[in-house]
Amino acid sequence: MTHELATGLVFLVYMVGVFGLAIMSNRLLQKKSFLAEYFLGSRGLGVWALAFTFAATSASGGSFTGYPSLVYTYGWIVALWIGSYMIVPVVTMGLMGKRLNQVARRAGALTIPDVIRERFASPGLGLFASAVIVFFTLTNLIAQFKAGGIILDVLLEGTPGYRDQIVPWVEQTGILSPLLAIAGANTGYVIGLLLFAFTVIVYTSYGGFRAVVWTDVMQGIVMGIGVLILIPFTMAAVGGLNKATKDLAERPPRLVVGLAAQDNAIEYYGKTPSDVIIHHTALPPAVALDIEGPPLTVEVLEDEQDRVQITINLAAELGTIQATARDVVEAVNASPEASRWVSASIPKLERYPDLSGNGLAPLMEAPNHLRPGRDLVFGPGLKQKGNGAGDPFHPIGMAISFFFMWAISGAGQPGTMVRLMAFRDSKTLRYAMFTVTIYFGCIYLPIIFLFTAAQQIIHPAELTAGSDQIMPQLASRVAPWWLAGILIAAPFAAVMSTVDSFLLLISSAVVRDIYQRSINPDLSEKSVKIISYSTTAISGVLVTLMALNPPRFLQDFIVMTGGGFAATFLAPVFLGIYWKRMTRVGAWLSMAAGFVTTVVLFSPVLLAAPLAALNISWRSEEINLFGLHPLIWGLIASFGLGILGSLASPKPPRSLINRYFAKPDLAGLDEPPPHQV
Repeated sequence: MTHELATGLVFLVYMVGVFGLAIMSNRLLQKKSFLAEYFLGSRGLGVWALAFTFAATSASGGSFTGYPSLVYTYGWIVALWIGSYMIVPVVTMGLMGKRLNQVARRAGALTIPDVIRERFASPGLGLFASAVIVFFTLTNLIAQFKAGGIILDVLLEGTPGYRDQIVPWVEQTGILSPLLAIAGANTGYVIGLLLFAFTVIVYTSYGGFRAVVWTDVMQGIVMGIGVLILIPFTMAAVGGLNKATKDLAERPPRLVVGLAAQDNAIEYYGKTPSDVIIHHTALPPAVALDIEGPPLTVEVLEDEQDRVQITINLAAELGTIQATARDVVEAVNASPEASRWVSASIPKLERYPDLSGNGLAPLMEAPNHLRPGRDLVFGPGLKQKGNGAGDPFHPIGMAISFFFMWAISGAGQPGTMVRLMAFRDSKTLRYAMFTVTIYFGCIYLPIIFLFTAAQQIIHPAELTAGSDQIMPQLASRVAPWWLAGILIAAPFAAVMSTVDSFLLLISSAVVRDIYQRSINPDLSEKSVKIISYSTTAISGVLVTLMALNPPRFLQDFIVMTGGGFAATFLAPVFLGIYWKRMTRVGAWLSMAAGFVTTVVLFSPVLLAAPLAALNISWRSEEINLFGLHPLIWGLIASFGLGILGSLASPKPPRSLINRYFAKPDLAGLDEPPPHQV
């Protein structure tokens, strides 16, 4: 049995397990109240179910694609970036878990918009909350679907007959031509995306919340085992963490552009410690026509900051690049000015032994630095993208921002809040909090070691779909065949666990909060079932179409949606469940301020692709006022206006205060004793 076939079979067994859990969940669903079971699991989660569904949902595709991609790109400095994630369970579950569960039970709420609507007696607030959830969730799901498509593309790449028979057949028959046109003709990615979408849409739509929780438990175990098993194999491949770190620190400055798969990869090595920046630009056709000889020129200058700027001007006669990667290598090495600072070559890769550099020379979206290996060890290193390329990756303002980003924003995610409404009793919450804290430590810290060392194993030119591909590539490279399937299933499980939760979040917002509570309250249970199944499925199809041409960096969108959720929901929910004086006006101001602030400061990220399609050049990174992340400004605006608006408006009605803050007997409620909730 080949390595690739065995990997595929192990992965297939995993998928059978996922569908089996969905079928069992659906059978249980038939015996209970549909809405409470489909969207909240009848509020009966135990310790392990709560712990793993919380961990798996929090982990997301970013944990096993975007986060490893950042570690691989920027090295040890990412440890500071992710550091506060270790206390996310304590902050998130401890801050609001018990109290939110109590308020949700008193309100009879099944969703977070339900809680907001009932606490502030405002259907408009509930609708606004639902609309915000749909907006940010759809945005996040695009990135998650991209991760799922990439992982399956890597898995299928080595499957016998896939690359040499199935992919050519798909391209020749043209059955996916419209989708390939949108996706830029990346057939492997489109096939992976469609398979991923089919899988996750079917089991989520069919099984509902309980299927999501059960699969989260299985996926959480797979993720943990996958990361822990990967450690010894990776360390054996690099000769240990000490050796990998030392080799990395001593590596000369390097920059890789282009891809081995397109035979246009070029590797630049610096000859001095000077800060060298490389540009690959396309000359306008009118200028290119005047060039005689090889269709490119090489220019070198030292700028006012003593940096060396080497520009490769690629002639684009009639709008098409003519020079090959080999032409660029020869021109740079032949240039007396350029060869003083760098040497260029076609990478020698074991996996691509026939590289000759005959592919068309690659262009760069932005100038890039030759990065010394020591940057990956000592950081913070330099950004390699966007208008801010050359800025430190994680300066002090961002370090402070991301401490709050993970530890505080985790408490403001509707997906995790819903899980805090579904546990059985206080004892369950305490044990689950402890379990998740240990679990996160066992996953996120080892990933720092693994993907810093991965720099020594996988050449950047091999990552045909970008550095977001590094996790499945590393798993398939270092593990024996009998483990590779499980290791690739780990990031896939992380993506699925987030996607299924978010699909249900959209479905609950549309069906429960918008349609049933605002348009048709007399909806029959049969109609609710049909609309719930349909909404979940349609949401998945829409996201699949949007993910055909996804953002370049997965983590950008994940950070944006996480920050947006926290800035919009944390203040009104936290103040609403703990502060009697919080009013409807305060809640409106709080939610609107958090949402608007986040969207405005992240507008460059949202608009980057549409503007690029219109050939409009603008920054592609978020706006960090005074060096602080947009989340910080969103939280300041949301908490500030929420408190000021509440103090400036009339007090809430006494009946509302009694319902949510008085003891159960005084509030006229039949509620379980406090130790049970």
